[in-house]
Amino acid sequence: MRAVTCFILLSFLALSRAADAKPRGPLRDRAERVRVEDATTTATVTLGGRKLTFTRGSITEYEGLVIALLGSCSVENGASIATKERWEKAMKRDHLRVHFAKPRTFVAGGPDSPNVEAVEIVVPLSPTRTPDHILVRDGKGFRAFAKYQPDICFFIQGRLKALRKR
Repeated sequence: MRAVTCFILLSFLALSRAADAKPRGPLRDRAERVRVEDATTTATVTLGGRKLTFTRGSITEYEGLVIALLGSCSVENGASIATKERWEKAMKRDHLRVHFAKPRTFVAGGPDSPNVEAVEIVVPLSPTRTPDHILVRDGKGFRAFAKYQPDICFFIQGRLKALRKR
């Protein structure tokens, strides 16, 4: 299972690097339009009170990692966990956040959970602290998910440790 997880994560990295390559000829105009449309998805991280906004391929990389972590969740928590107060508390601490220009639909929380429509996903983690819940804002309210694959979380933490050294 670890080998599959590592393969998926490395594929995300390779694809995000390939997205930075400039195409030639008639595909170039189309690629530029796609980049402009996708540029409205943002990915940010706050570490030690310092906010970093990712650009270009890094947006795709961290977006993919956050989506992979959300998709690996097997439990959706109730309304007592998925609150605005918990969201605001997470936003004040170290966290990784992805904001989508348009709501996106994902599958998470186990077989009985309805699809997740997300405008924003916040993962309250640091290089040394794992999250209790993955928080999702859907435009109407909040949802919280847990029981994620730890390997994906550890991979994200490793990436955040490398960012901290910069």
